[in-house]
Order: sequence, then C-alpha cells, then structure tokens
Amino acid sequence: MRQHYTEFASPLRGDAQIIELQARLLRDNEFLHKLYDAVSEFVLVLNEYRQIIFCNQSFLDFLGSKDVSEIYGLRPGEAVKCAYACENPGGCGTSKHCAACGAVNAI
Repeated sequence: MRQHYTEFASPLRGDAQIIELQARLLRDNEFLHKLYDAVSEFVLVLNEYRQIIFCNQSFLDFLGSKDVSEIYGLRPGEAVKCAYACENPGGCGTSKHCAACGAVNAI
C-alpha cells in the first residue's frame, strides 16, 4: 500500500490482487447480480479502502461503461470523474473539498 498526502480521508488503497479477489467473490455470485440489477438505484460495494469491488447495472449504465472491470479499485469520485478526485495524489476523498462530499462522509 502506498502512502499519500491527504487533507481529509485516508489515502490508503488495497493491493490490486486483493481487489481482484474481492471483486471475483461478488462477481461470481449470480443471486447477488440478479438482486442488485433488479433495482434502479445505484448499488456499489466498496472495500475497506473505499474502492469499488462491485456495482450494479444501473451504475454501469450511468457511467456509460460496459465493462465493470474498468472501475474495480476506483473510488466513487474517481469513477464519476469528480473534479476534486485527482486534486491530491491520494485520489477521491483526500482533498479539502472532500470534507463536504456526501459520498465520502456516508462511506
């Protein structure tokens, strides 16, 4: 895990291999896909580092993405291209603006 400067939330991130393992556990669960794809709201499952390891089809449609693996390991602000997500090297949640963000505070 790399350490980065932060003005708000932790900049720590999980290892790519662990993210893939976490994502695979959820991706391979057919019941979970059917359940979460049946709702029109966005469903995101995040790991302990606020990184996406699962999302439903509604969120993919919103992003205009067909391949969920493109967003594995991203934080919500990075996935939706928040203007502040790349302000600090630590990414989403680490800028001074993130203190007012509903997403990072809800997480």
